[in-house]
Amino acid sequence: MATNDSPKRQAAVAALIAAPSIVAAAQLAGTSERTLHRWLKDDGFLADLHAAEAGALDAATRRLVGLAGD
Repeated sequence: MATNDSPKRQAAVAALIAAPSIVAAAQLAGTSERTLHRWLKDDGFLADLHAAEAGALDAATRRLVGLAGD
């Protein structure tokens, strides 16, 4: 995560990918919903979130392609 050096912000990015909602992501990351909503308006945070989402999608696709090849 190039833009967000804060461990809390890094945890929030991971939580947003893993959790089914903002409420659950905030709890998982140990921060408030209000903070997550504020960070989601930050271009640097969004860039990190989008990069992490792309990485997760790429990893899932590779796993699925691997399963199809078996």
